[in-house]
Amino acid sequence: MHAKHINLLIKNFFEKSLPKEIQKKFRQWLVTPDNAEEKESALLNLWNSIPSQADESTIEDLQLLHQKIDNSVTSKLKKVSIRYIVRIAAMIAIPLTCSFLTYFLTQENSVKNVNMAECFVPYGEKRLVTLPDSSRVWINSGSILIYPEKFIGDTRMVYLSGEANFSVTKNPDKRFVVSTNNLNIEALGTVFNVQAYIDLPKITATLEEGKIKVETKKGAKHSLILIPNEQAIYDNKNQRFTKKVIDAKRVALWKDGYLIFQEASLGDILHAIEKRYDVTVQFDSGKYEGSTFTVRFFPEETLPEILDILKRFIRDFNYTIKENTIYIY
Repeated sequence: MHAKHINLLIKNFFEKSLPKEIQKKFRQWLVTPDNAEEKESALLNLWNSIPSQADESTIEDLQLLHQKIDNSVTSKLKKVSIRYIVRIAAMIAIPLTCSFLTYFLTQENSVKNVNMAECFVPYGEKRLVTLPDSSRVWINSGSILIYPEKFIGDTRMVYLSGEANFSVTKNPDKRFVVSTNNLNIEALGTVFNVQAYIDLPKITATLEEGKIKVETKKGAKHSLILIPNEQAIYDNKNQRFTKKVIDAKRVALWKDGYLIFQEASLGDILHAIEKRYDVTVQFDSGKYEGSTFTVRFFPEETLPEILDILKRFIRDFNYTIKENTIYIY
């Protein structure tokens, strides 16, 4: 393949919204050894156009982490220079693979002295993980959780991209921290939910039991303390918090197969549908801008049934399903 075509292909992938099937094929092509020099050159051009704080120690920590994670994807990625790819993936916030997310979530933390475990949950699935301290974590579809095989020191730190519900084992001597792309959520012994998908504009933390502290990671430090049935919402773009009262138990019902939304945008609803049913949704977000919806879907409801419900109560909502893509018009 000509270098000019490779450069255009990579540039278009990062700058345009493409169907999920095309994204999958692109990722498979990117990690093959074919045309490696041309691929690195194209990625380097993107690197030079994007500001970043990544340094040599960041890359060293990433490489050490990959050596400690038994992940077949990682070995494939090493065929292409990881130095170029991880920076693009992290800065543009596109989840190319679990290994790219590893960099995105751990760029500010050293992992030199601990073995790490990595749990990725594909679309259409959810998974229960028990951490080394016996804390239980339900991980939602399209999410990744990275955690040490053994908690060392006075902090139990885990890294999340996506959504998970935590039931934390009490230990006053070891604080428990969930690290996301822009927030740290700290707890001692509690039950709470975190949604931090990197393709959503906001991060939410919802407290069911106990008490948690939600704190920003970048720039000036801002924090909120939540009590049960409170939810913190952080706008990644504006870097601002809002807090509201909510039924926290309802938020966590995704563990049981429910999809429950309280004053949610249509974009948030369709995002959850994409991950639950492993589909791609194409729609004009501007058409429904400013509208919010409260709705509950039951575990046994099929994708067409859910779309029919949306059609009944959302004005000018029509849809067509073609293979794994839903077109809203």
